[in-house]
Amino acid sequence: MTTLKILRLIISLFMLTLLASCSLITTNKDDSTRTKTEVKTAEPLDSETPVAVEKINWPAAALEQFLQGNELRSRDAKMAIQHFQRAIDIAPTMGSAYYNLMHLLLDQKDYTQLEELDKMLESAQLKSAPLFNLLAVAQREQGHFQQAEAYYMKALLADPNHLASLANMAILQDIYLRQLALAKHYYEQYQTQLAIQQKEDKRVKNWLIDLQQRLNKEQAK
Repeated sequence: MTTLKILRLIISLFMLTLLASCSLITTNKDDSTRTKTEVKTAEPLDSETPVAVEKINWPAAALEQFLQGNELRSRDAKMAIQHFQRAIDIAPTMGSAYYNLMHLLLDQKDYTQLEELDKMLESAQLKSAPLFNLLAVAQREQGHFQQAEAYYMKALLADPNHLASLANMAILQDIYLRQLALAKHYYEQYQTQLAIQQKEDKRVKNWLIDLQQRLNKEQAK
């Protein structure tokens, strides 16, 4: 057997050993709850479902920019962002444009621009649970858990029944802030609102069982 063949055999055996060792790695059972993921809220909004409670007749120029942004958002995010920004420049309280723009910026992890939009929301006095929810998700992704909590509180002040904010606040309290009693409260509120809206999230039942077990352990200490 040549030296080259021997070398190849040694490398092959090393790779097989490495792969075998990787397959033995297991996940700590206590980390299973970390599979809980936040809800950004279903799909980006269209012009027929603005964030604002009342339907508003937006200026034609703003609506045109908004529709162009919607058309481009799945194939040219950069151009879509520009169109949504122009729509907001024309109509500073156009909630649906903010919402779709935030979705794109969140996907791109552009937290700096999201902070600027937050200032614009405050200036426009636009209080919207879906928008605050997205800002909270951005803060959580950066590891700013207290700031995320504050935004979820803003969202729930704007709409106490907003499903995404209730679910995300529960997950934040559960996984990141370790406030288990608060987490239980928000999970139960989320579950109640789902029932009222004739919806179901089968995961929550299991999460609550797991959470109650951890609460019992804490209380037993």
